Amino acid sequence: MVNWKSVGIVCLSFILCLNCVKKKTDSEPDNGNTPENIASRQEVLTNYADNIILPAYVNFSLKLDTLVAYSNTFTSKPDSTSLSNFRQKWQIAYIEWQKVELFDVGPTSDYGLRSFFNAFPTRITQTSLGSGIEENIQSGNANLDLPSMAFTQGFPALDYLLFGLGNDSETLTKFTTDADASKRLDYVKRITDKMKSVFGIVHSEWKTTYRDKFVSNSSLDAGAPFSLLINGILHHYEKYLRSGKFGDPSGAITKITFPNLVEAYYKKDISLTLGKTAHKAFVDLFNGAGVKTGKEGASLKSYLNAIGAKDAQTGKLLSVFITEQFTNATNKMNLLTENLSEQVVSNNQGVQDVYLAMRAAASIMKVDMVSALSITITYTDTDGD
Repeated sequence: MVNWKSVGIVCLSFILCLNCVKKKTDSEPDNGNTPENIASRQEVLTNYADNIILPAYVNFSLKLDTLVAYSNTFTSKPDSTSLSNFRQKWQIAYIEWQKVELFDVGPTSDYGLRSFFNAFPTRITQTSLGSGIEENIQSGNANLDLPSMAFTQGFPALDYLLFGLGNDSETLTKFTTDADASKRLDYVKRITDKMKSVFGIVHSEWKTTYRDKFVSNSSLDAGAPFSLLINGILHHYEKYLRSGKFGDPSGAITKITFPNLVEAYYKKDISLTLGKTAHKAFVDLFNGAGVKTGKEGASLKSYLNAIGAKDAQTGKLLSVFITEQFTNATNKMNLLTENLSEQVVSNNQGVQDVYLAMRAAASIMKVDMVSALSITITYTDTDGD
């Protein structure tokens, strides 16, 4: 015999469950694949490609071409004038590089662009990881395409070769009358030629094929441009900006200071400028600020606002909360002096304060922002956040 009372209770419970699901759905709209959000993400990708990434690549290409030209002049006729000019163009190009290093997506990632430009600290002599710059100079045929050669080329290697061989007179001797002078000149040319070659390939592919792929696929799939971009820039912020430039030298994690790990260790007086420039480039990307005009367009910030993403504890718009962390990191950087290697020794807490401020920003982006964007983190960070 059917127990109608029990059936009624089951039906009522089912209806109540459906209402609960409906209320949850109504109050927590899908932030992923609604038509509005797909279109909004495409606007973000289009603004990033056309107004930030490609213009930034054009600017860097011009600085790199100039660097290579002055490198050729120096290697053809090394003297005090060509050395001074080469050093100046290296510095200008190195600062400009900070504005493009974060775009680790598409051809940039495929060709490992960063490994040819800014793997630091540079490796001067042989270690268990491979040969150093000096061994490469002696051999004359080191394969710069090998992953193990990343720390023997690019801007950091030029930092050593231009500023780490002694005073101006001693440096010129290394390139003129020293027994290995011609080999040293050849290695400088190999480095700059490799930089020009690899960047030329990446830039060309971005312009001719990848730009259209980048803006046309706004899905949230792990292999789609939107997801790859977010993972790429967050990995850059955590590993190469926060830890590489500030955390590792100051011993923020290891509790052991390494002044020699700072960027531009041999030039010394531009290390903070490099960090500030890289941080501003990241903030500008987050805000969607165009390279040519500075005007903000569709961006991570505008997208977070469009989906109503908020910080759970404060109730602030998530974009506002993240921006506050950026501002705090910038303020901490402004308390430092230019020579970060010296600051690691004399003002270590100040350098660590920058790391901690950036760590707070990274944590919010990696957890709250990524959750709001419905993105999956696919890289591994070893700092424990």
